[in-house]
Amino acid sequence: MTIPADKAGGRIEKAGSLPTLAGTIRQKGAPKNEKERLMSKLKRANPRFAGLLALALAMPVALGWGPAAAQNYVFAPAPQQDLNRIYRVDVATGEVSACQFAVKDDSPIGLTLCYPAGQGAKAGEAGDYSLIASSHKQEAGIFRVNRRTGAVSVCYVREDQEVVCTPPSK
Repeated sequence: MTIPADKAGGRIEKAGSLPTLAGTIRQKGAPKNEKERLMSKLKRANPRFAGLLALALAMPVALGWGPAAAQNYVFAPAPQQDLNRIYRVDVATGEVSACQFAVKDDSPIGLTLCYPAGQGAKAGEAGDYSLIASSHKQEAGIFRVNRRTGAVSVCYVREDQEVVCTPPSK
């Protein structure tokens, strides 16, 4: 049993009890998928609206609000083998802080000690910052790198109070 289907010349044939599409020819310029079909309808209905919609959909990515901006911080452990400390850097500003585990006498759980950004570790010029641990087993500090400029600083916790960093150098 054959039934005419659409203007493109396709027809639906019945094979057993399930209908199948046979001989469908896609018209020249016809949309390939659902997204293209909807955009095509929008353009025919109101071309200005379709342009605004495309701009609105692209704007969050262009402004850095999309998935690419989701990574605000990078974390890295201190290379020292007997120190349970991690450093955190703000990817955009380069501000570095650190946290570590500490045993508390009257607590079976312990606590997390965090050290704020101090001299040289506070937010600086805009960049694309990351952290790199050295392979030195006794080193408690970490390298802060600006991937945009190539500048490198060494950061460490000073006197168990704050994180400090050396001036950036190339």
